[in-house]
Order: sequence, then structure tokens, then C-alpha cells
Amino acid sequence: MQAFLGHFAATLLEGVHAALRLDGAGWHIAGRLTVPDNVSLIFLPPYAPELNPIERVWLLCASASSRFVSSPISKPPSMAAAKPGTTSPPNPAASLP
Repeated sequence: MQAFLGHFAATLLEGVHAALRLDGAGWHIAGRLTVPDNVSLIFLPPYAPELNPIERVWLLCASASSRFVSSPISKPPSMAAAKPGTTSPPNPAASLP
């Protein structure tokens, strides 16, 4: 976080002051963090995911990934074609002339 703040502050034009909004993650609140003069840190209150924009991204990701899971898988796909009493599926190449 310290390296990021230093690089970020160096990219700001002369006279520009930036405010960064942060959640309470441990790397955002390090005890020895030195904040440059042209940067202010604004911390979100704890347990307020509705104020953190990244939480909306996680919701979209969860919603999108749920489309790919339609029902629980009862058998691994490799076992689905196995004959009863065997542990491997039949070999399709064995039936070739």
C-alpha cells in the first residue's frame, strides 16, 4: 500500500489533491503507513458493503456464475458412462476396426 500511495501521489499534477475511498482491509490501515501530502484517505464505515462499489461487482460475478450451475452433480463426469462394477468409462477406441 505504501508503494502504491507513493507512485499514485507522484502521478498527480502540481496543486492537485486526491481523496481515496478505502474499506477496512488490513493492508489499507497499516500502522506505519505514510500518506503523502497531496492524498487524503477516506475510510468506509465497517460492515457497510452497500457503500463499497466493488461489492456490486461481486454480486454480478455471483449472478453470472450461477447460470452455469443448473443442478448438483451426482457423479463425476468420467464415472457417468462407466459400466456397473467398473471404475472407468468404456474405451470408445476399443470398438474401432
